[in-house]
Amino acid sequence: MKNLELKSLRIVENIFILTIIILLIVNLAFYRIIINKFQAGVKANVADAVKVIDGDKLVKVIKDKSMNSTEYKKIQLEMIKWKNDKDVKYFYTMYRERDTVHFLIDSALVKPEPLGQKYNFEEEMRQAFDGKVTYTPHPVRDNLGTFVSAYAPIKNSHGEVIAIVGVDVDFGVFNYMKYKFIIDIIIIIFMIAVAVVILRKLEETSMKHKILFENAHDIILYTTENGQIIDGNKTAVMEYGYSYNELKTKNLKNLRTLDSSKDLGDIDSEGSVFETINIRKDGTTFPAEISTNSIIVNNERIIIRIIRNITERKKIEEKVVYLAKYDPLTNVYNRASLMSKLNIALEEAKKHKYIIAVILFDVDKFKNVNDTYGHCEGDMMLKTIANAVKKSIRNTDVFGRLGGDEFLIIQQFIKNKEDIICLMDRILYNIKSQPINLNNNEHYINISIGISIFPSDGHSIEELVNCADNAMYYTKKNGGNSYNFYEHSKKVLINSLYKSN
Repeated sequence: MKNLELKSLRIVENIFILTIIILLIVNLAFYRIIINKFQAGVKANVADAVKVIDGDKLVKVIKDKSMNSTEYKKIQLEMIKWKNDKDVKYFYTMYRERDTVHFLIDSALVKPEPLGQKYNFEEEMRQAFDGKVTYTPHPVRDNLGTFVSAYAPIKNSHGEVIAIVGVDVDFGVFNYMKYKFIIDIIIIIFMIAVAVVILRKLEETSMKHKILFENAHDIILYTTENGQIIDGNKTAVMEYGYSYNELKTKNLKNLRTLDSSKDLGDIDSEGSVFETINIRKDGTTFPAEISTNSIIVNNERIIIRIIRNITERKKIEEKVVYLAKYDPLTNVYNRASLMSKLNIALEEAKKHKYIIAVILFDVDKFKNVNDTYGHCEGDMMLKTIANAVKKSIRNTDVFGRLGGDEFLIIQQFIKNKEDIICLMDRILYNIKSQPINLNNNEHYINISIGISIFPSDGHSIEELVNCADNAMYYTKKNGGNSYNFYEHSKKVLINSLYKSN
C-alpha cells in the first residue's frame, strides 16, 4: 500500500494544539465562574442563617449554658428546619470568651457538639465577631470531607454582637471539577505527544504496519469498493489456498459461498461486523467473522477487511447451546429442558384432550455402586441406562435426566394403559439385556419406576411429578426392579411409609 501524505498528519497535529489551547481557556473560565458562584452562595447561606436565630434568646442560652433549656431547644429546632431546606452540611453557633471561642448550639440531633466545647479561633471567626460576614478563602479538609466555612455575626436587640453563626458547605464537587480539569489537560497533552510521535516516525510506523500485516493471525484483505482484491497477507494465502498472485485476481465474492454472497451491499458496509461462510480453493469451507473499514489513498477509497476463522468459536457456541439443553454425561435432555417439554406437553394435552404419562425412575442401590466401585463405574451405569431407554421409547416420547440417578419420560399420544405397560416392559427388558462389568463381574441393573397419568392424577407439573415420585417410592419399598401406577388408594400407605422413615 502507498504511504499516506504527511500533510494530513500535520493538520491533525495543529488541530490538537489548537484544541488544547481552547480547552485550557474554557476550563479556566468555567472553573472561575463556578468558584465565584459557589462563594457567593456560601455568603448568601450564612446571611440567611442569621435570620433564623433570635439573638436575645441566645443570650439566655450563653448565660445558662444548658443544652436542656427551652431557649436552646427552640433555637436548635429552628436551625434544623432551616438546614433541611438548604444545601448545607453543618450549621452551628459559637460564642466568645476572651481569646477563646466555644460551641453554642449545633443543628445535629445525633451527637451534637457539646455546648461550651472549645474550637480553633480562626481569623475569619475573629472578623465575624467584629461584625463582618466572612468565609474561609480555601477549602478545609477533615475526616468528614472537604468544606468551605462561612461566618456571620449574631446581634441582640441592641445591635451588639453576642455570638456568630457558622455554615459549612460541601466542597467535594469542586475538588472533582479541579481534578477532572487536570486529567483532561493531561489526556490532551498525551494525545498531542502521540500525534507528534506518529508524524516524526511515519516510516518506522509503516514498517511496523507491514510486519503486523504479514504476521497477523487473522486474514487481512485490501479491496476496491466493488470487492476486487488489491493485497492480502500471508494468512490469507495459507487460509484460502491460493498463491499471492492468484489471490490478487479474485473478487471477494469468489471467496464466499453462494448463500452468503447474497445482498452483500446491505451488510458489507464500512464499520460493519458480520459472519459469513468462506470457501477455499479446494472447495472446503469455514465460518468467518468479517469486520470492514476503509481508508483514502490518493483520493481512492480502499476497503480493509479483517477476516477471522471462527471454526473453534462456533464449536464452543454449539457446545454451550447443547449443554443448555442436554445432560453432558448421558446426552439426553437435562432437567430444565424436561420441565419445559413437560409444560408444553401438558398444554397440548389440555388443548386437544389426550392422555400423557409422566414416568419417573431411578437406579436401585445406586449409592452402593458409587461407594463400592467408584463414580466412573456409576457414570458408566447411567450411560448404559440412557442408551437402553432411548432404544425403547418412540420418537414422540421425551426422555431426560433430572439429576443424579433419576430420569423422567414423557409419554404422549397414549391410546390406553396398555401403551404404557408395553413401554415399561421394553425398558425393563432392554436394561436387563445390557449388564455392565464391575470388577470383572457381570452386574445387572435394576430400576424402580413410578407412573402418573394426566388428567386422572393431576393437572400440573408439580402434581404429576409428585404422584410419579410417590409411585416410584412404592415400587422401591416393594423390592424395586418393577413399575407401579400412582393410585389414590396407595396414597395412605405411601404417606405412612414416609412417616415411618
